[in-house]
Order: sequence, then structure tokens, then C-alpha cells
Amino acid sequence: MDNYRNKLKVFISSKIGNTENDQKYMLARTAAKKALEMTGLFTVYMFESTGPSTGSAIDDYQEELKASDVCIVLIDNEDNVPDGVAAEIKTINKFRIPTLYYFCKERKSEPTQLQGTLQDPIGPKFMVISSFNEFIENCTLNLVDDVLSTYKGKRPVNIQNDILEDDTNLNVQTKLVSSSFYKKESLSNTYCRDFFNDLIFSEKNEAGINKVDKNFDYYCYKFLLILFSKDDIESFNMNLFLESLQKILPINYYRIVKIRWSSNQKYYLEQYEESMNLLRQALEMAKKDETIEEWFIQDILIDLRNRENEIAELKNEYHPNNYGQKSLNEREDKLYYPIVDRNEKELLEWIEKDRQKKDLRNGSGKFSYGDLSYLGNLLADNYYEMMMFGSLTHISRIYMVIQKLVYQLTKTTNYWPSIMLLLKITILTLDHKKVKRIVKSFENILEQMDNKEAKNIYEFSNYLKPSHQQFKANLIAMNTVGLYLDDSDFTLYWNSLRKQIDNWLDEDNSTIFVQPVIFDCLKGVYKRLNNHYIVEFCLKILSSTSRRYYRETLILAGQAIDYKSISSNDSNEIIDVLIEFSNNTQDSDLIQKIKPILVQLKNQDQKHNLDMEEYIKNNWGTYYNGEYLFDKNKDEHARSMIIMDRVEEIKKRNKIQGVNGSYSMFATNPYFEIESILVQGEKDIDIFLLSDVYKSAVETIINPQLLIEDKFSAYRLIIFLMRYDSNLIDEMQNEIEKIKEIEDFGSLKNSMIGSIDSSMLVLCHLLVLECVGVRNSIEIANTISVLNNTNQQIQTCQIIQVFFYSYRNIRIRTDLENLFFQNSLMWANSKNRDIRWHNIHLMLKLLEKKKFKKIIGQYFRKTMSSDNAIIKSQIVHRLDDIKKVDKRLEVDIEKAAMKDSNFIIRLIAENRY
Repeated sequence: MDNYRNKLKVFISSKIGNTENDQKYMLARTAAKKALEMTGLFTVYMFESTGPSTGSAIDDYQEELKASDVCIVLIDNEDNVPDGVAAEIKTINKFRIPTLYYFCKERKSEPTQLQGTLQDPIGPKFMVISSFNEFIENCTLNLVDDVLSTYKGKRPVNIQNDILEDDTNLNVQTKLVSSSFYKKESLSNTYCRDFFNDLIFSEKNEAGINKVDKNFDYYCYKFLLILFSKDDIESFNMNLFLESLQKILPINYYRIVKIRWSSNQKYYLEQYEESMNLLRQALEMAKKDETIEEWFIQDILIDLRNRENEIAELKNEYHPNNYGQKSLNEREDKLYYPIVDRNEKELLEWIEKDRQKKDLRNGSGKFSYGDLSYLGNLLADNYYEMMMFGSLTHISRIYMVIQKLVYQLTKTTNYWPSIMLLLKITILTLDHKKVKRIVKSFENILEQMDNKEAKNIYEFSNYLKPSHQQFKANLIAMNTVGLYLDDSDFTLYWNSLRKQIDNWLDEDNSTIFVQPVIFDCLKGVYKRLNNHYIVEFCLKILSSTSRRYYRETLILAGQAIDYKSISSNDSNEIIDVLIEFSNNTQDSDLIQKIKPILVQLKNQDQKHNLDMEEYIKNNWGTYYNGEYLFDKNKDEHARSMIIMDRVEEIKKRNKIQGVNGSYSMFATNPYFEIESILVQGEKDIDIFLLSDVYKSAVETIINPQLLIEDKFSAYRLIIFLMRYDSNLIDEMQNEIEKIKEIEDFGSLKNSMIGSIDSSMLVLCHLLVLECVGVRNSIEIANTISVLNNTNQQIQTCQIIQVFFYSYRNIRIRTDLENLFFQNSLMWANSKNRDIRWHNIHLMLKLLEKKKFKKIIGQYFRKTMSSDNAIIKSQIVHRLDDIKKVDKRLEVDIEKAAMKDSNFIIRLIAENRY
């Protein structure tokens, strides 16, 4: 039986230690290993049975775990789940490795928290055992039974025949014979096909790689190492490649393609003008030769157009109708590639049909593909064809085509290696917005990533050439995984990037195209950067003539600088530069972005502080007497002035909105601003001013001309006011009666932004009535049940939080608390990150009611182990509040935060004390 091939690799996970109690684990694992291997079906990995390794022990067993076909986890309930086993379970879940769990109840019958998370109809299998002897007796039988039942239940998924009925030979090594001018010898691309199938499907063909036939296919494969590794164009033997190409193409095509490849070589060497001249030369030769097909001429024109655009971009020029584009417009025939278009059409058809099948498939079932190597073959065939004709546009486009395929595979399987490849390939497309969408679409992509995987992704971005594209790819990669790199790797990569950013900053005519990616990168990792560097970066731009960068620079300065910790010299310089900048600009939008920066400054010397305040007072007097004094000193008079100003704004809008059917959109929301100012203040505000606010908001609600969003904001403010000062309920009886009389919500003016409808107003109306003692729990429950879209649920989360303001001081009926808690649990499982973010704040409020703390605590622990860092950060920020309710929960969350893979989560936890 030991001669069986393709044995299943089994990994046994359990506690390891040197105590007497720990010996039972080793005995059980050793006995299980022997029993499993005696079947001849399995090879078993045990950490203690392996030999020495040049790598760390952790690396060794983690790599063995990832390579395993099935895992067995043994846990004693009394010992709970040790950290090492928890790390292995995290890897098991990430790589979706089939696993059998055994929980021993001999010393403790109460199940562990892990067992509770496994109790799901589609979760992994687990067994509760009475002793370790029972584990030894059953694990072999259980595993063999599971293997057999899996095999018996397997149904073939012949996607190839289902999708590509017209071509039944795609899985066979095909010959490229569609183009009539190929030489008659058979062409094959074994090397390239093996490469793409290994890259996408991890299907290694060692026999193919070891071949020594250095034909055209071999050199195409060698060029793939330039596209997907650190190899550069100088390592590529162009002469031997062209010799192999000459054996394939007829001479009339070869002499043109040879020049195209010389142009490509110059392009990778960053000799752009020489590259352009050679490409123009190839075009003229093709146009003069009547034997050259039209599609080939247009293919050269596409390369020429794109090369012209790229070089113009590097010079900060824009030529929408350059020579290449103009010439393409003049061609009468439509461009069609004989093989490439056919292959890509088949690939895209497979992607679309698979997407539809996924949508119709039962979401709760498991799914696996059969052999998809023919899809890799299609990609390889296209690449092979474009190498043959020197089409650099199509060669570079291979990243985008792979991205489309891998995206579909990942959406269907959620397989971790595919997710990693998807992120890497998307970075190489240089579409930084698409990278953000990928990260958001696969929400746990970063939270499951360790620092080695983050390093691997950043290193992958180095594969893009030439250097200006690699710089952009590095910036996108750093923005994406910079917070997940370990300290040494981050420092190494950042130092390299900083030199390039500084060079860009020092250029008199710096390249505009890279600016958005630089600023995105700085915003993404500023927490890991020195404050002084961000100050220098921003001030250098604001002191320059680079007007196109001013707006983004002020946004960056407002977000990324910790003004409490910067030096006095930096604070003084910021004041000098911003005052001079303000004197030289007439842009009111830029001025508005300067004001909050000046407010945040803390460490300037007395002279600079006096100069700054004098400047603000003389130039922006209203702002100084209101927002500045309140934000800077919490001045109560300034606070009242701001509120009065916002009340006047509400009254003005109440009068002008809807007159003669005319409506305006406003950039500010005075209702929300009043709420925020009241929360930030340190003393209670005058009841007469609050009454004026209340009356203005009621006028908004009863005014039939105003839009739904205005009324929603007014309702929210009224709810807040009654929670902020309950005396208003008695003072505002006349206004409350006016609200009670409202019955018709269906005839209201529609929202201009579309996110708020009459159902939201009904909910707000019911909550206002609850504030004044009118019970309507059933109506509230019915209303919330129909609020199903994302914006409605976010707004509902927010309005309930307002309703809970001053929660400890106001009695809220139990049935309402329970209703809101039930809805919060539902929103906690939303796939939408924004809903979960708002719901976390609601749960933190509900946690104050200790009756909910057990369930909320379980959810918080789960969130800390699996959810997005943006969500987790909200919990970690509130650890002191959590400690007041549940000290054990606070300890668990802090422990998880200190070990989190995200730098910011660790930083928040470390800075608590």
C-alpha cells in the first residue's frame, strides 16, 4: 500500500508543550499519524517529527500547513485554543483547507468559543469526544469515510464542453495556423502555456520547464520573466529571439517586426525618442509593402498612438489627436486580429457565462472547477501571437486580461491564492481606483494578510517596467499594503520611494500623471511617516508655483499632520507659509481649507501665535469670532454666535426654498452643524437659544415646500435637542402639537439626492413622538422593516444613535431597546462595510445596557479577528468605555489589537496609556 501515488497530505494540529499534561497531545498525534499512514492513503506532517530547517520553525510548519490537503485539529476544552493552534486555524480558514475538528470534553464539558463558531450548516465537520483514546480510535475511520463520501458525492463539472461547444479541442495542444502567412512548420507554445497555467492555476509542469529546445516558444517564455519577475530587458537575448522569430515569419513581415522589437527594446531602456523613431520607420515600411495585411498596419498604429500618448504624458503634454490616432481614424477597414480577437472573445464569453452560472447557483453550496488549463492556454496563445508581431500594446495588455479572468475565478471560489494574485495583477494595471474597488469588494483581503504576503505584493509591483510605470505601481502597492508590512520592510521600501517622490517634488516641471497616486500613497501610510516629512512636503509645494497641486496639498496637510506633536519650528513655518499663501490667492476654496489647519496648530511661539490670530481677525473676522475661538478655546460666546448664525441660515432657507418652483443644493448642513457644536461644547446652552433652534427646525418640518432631506435633517435635530435638554419638551408644547398633526408623508417633495424617502421621515416622526411619551413600538418596527437599501439603513443607524443620546440619563422602554438591538444584529452581518461601520457605533451605545454585553462581546471578538481595519479601529478607540462595562472583553480586544496585522490598529492600542 505504500506504493500508492498521489497520497493525501494530512496536517495534525494541537497544543504542543513540555508539561506532563501536554504529553497526551504528542501521544495522540503520534498514534494517529501511525494509524493514518498504515492505510497507505496519507502522509502525515507533525511538527515534532520533522528534521532541522534553515528557516524558522514557524515558517516551516506554516508552509507545510498551506501545502496540506486536509487538516485534523485536536482541542481539549479545558486547555481552550492555544495561540499556536489559533494561528494555524487562521491559515486553515484563509486557504480553505478541509478540516476535521475534535473537541475533548473529558475535563471540561462546556464547549469552547471556537466550537460555537463551527456550528453552522455549511461549516466544517467536528466531533465531541470523551477522551483522547476516542480520538485515536476514530480519526482514521472518520477521515477515510470523509474522503470516500466526498468522492462519491462529486459531480463532474465539464465547463469546457458547456461553454465552448464550437471548439472541442481547446484542451489539446493546438497549432497556430489561422494566419495564412505563417511558415508551414507546426508551432507550439508549451513553455508559455505552462507559465500562464502555473501563474493562474498553480499547475506546475516541471517536465516542460526542463526542456532544452530553445525555440521561439522558449524565448517568449524568457520575455515573460521580464513582465512577471525582476528580469530586465538587458537580460533578454534579443538576437537569439529574433533568430527564432525569423524561422517562423515570412521575410516581408520579419523585416518590419524586427524593427518593432528594436523599438520595444529602446522603450524598455527608456530611450523613448529612439523608440518612437524606430516605430515610425516600421510603419512606413509596412505601408509601402502591398503584401502586408491591413490589420498589421493598424496594429503598428495602435502602438504608435499609445507610445505618443505616454511620452506626451511624461512631458505634461496632451495630444488628443496625435499622428497615430489621426492615421487610425483615416483607415477605412475595421481592425480585426485573426487569432487574438477569437481567443479573447472565447475567454470573455466563458467569464460572462460563468458569472451568470454563479448568480444562479445556490450560494450555500460548495463549488470547485475542473481542469481550466485551456483558459490559460488561450491567454498564452494570445501572448505568443503578439510576441510574434511585436505588438507591445497587446503584450502589456496581458495584465488586464489576466485580471478579468482571475477576478471571476476569485468571486466564485474566494480562494486565497487567487485573491492574492488578483491584487498583484490589478496593481500592475496601474488603475489605482480599481485596486481600491478590489480591496473593498474582497473586504477581508487585507485583514487576512500577513506581513510576508504584504511584502510579496509590494515586490510584485517591482516587476512593471519601465521605471516611471514601476514608480506608479510601487506607490499603489505601498498605499494598499503599507500598513501591513513589518517595520524593516516598510523602512526599506519607503526610503526608496521617498527618494523618487523627492526627485519628483524637486523637478521644475514634475509629471502630473503621477501626482494623484503620490498623494493617495501619503494619505494611506502617513501614520507610519515622520510628521516633519509631511510638513516639509506640503510646505514645499505651497511655496512653489505648482498651482495644480495646491488643493490636494492642503487636504493632505489637514488630514495627515499631527499638529499636537510637531515641533515649534514646524508650527512657525506653517504659519509663515500659509499667511503668505493666503495673501497671494483669491481662491475661496483654498482659503476654506487653510482655516482648520491654523486652528489645529498648538506649538508655535508667542510671536507667531499673535501674528496668526491678528491675521485671522483682520482678514476673516466673522470666522475668528465664531469658529476659530470656539474650536481653539471652546469659547461659549463664540459657540452661541455660531448657533445663531446657523439658525438664521435655516430660517433663510425655509423662506427661499421652493419659491416659484426653484430649489438649491447647499454644500453645508446647518442642522448637523448645530448638533455637532452642541456636542462639542462644555456647558449647557441657553434655553432661549435652544428654543429658537427648535422652532426653526419645526418650521422646516411643517413647510410643504421644503425637500425631504431638509425635513429629515430637521427631524434629527429635534430628536437630538429633546435628548440634549429634556426641558424643551415642556417649553415646546405648541411646536410638538404641530408635529403631531402631520399625517401625510406621501405628498412631500422628493429628495434631490435620492437617498432619503418618505419612509425615513415616518421613522423620524415616530421617534419624535416617542421622545414626548407617545408609544408606537409596532409602527416603528414595521417602518424599519421596509428600510432595506444601504443609504436607508445607514441613516436609520444614525437616527437611532441620536435617539440614544444621553442614554444613561433617559429611560427608554425595554421593547424599543430590544427592537433596536435586533436590527443592530441584522446590520452587523451586512456585506456593506459602511453599514457595519455605523452599526459598530450603535452597538457601542447598546453595550452600555449590560443585558446585551454577552452577545455584543461575541460580535466584537469576531470583528477583531476577521473584519476590516476601519471597523476594528472604532472598537479599539473605545476600549476605555468598553472596560467600564466588561473588563474581560476589554482585555481580549486589546490583546487582539496588539497582534493585529494592521499597523494603525496596533498603534491605537499602544497609545492608550
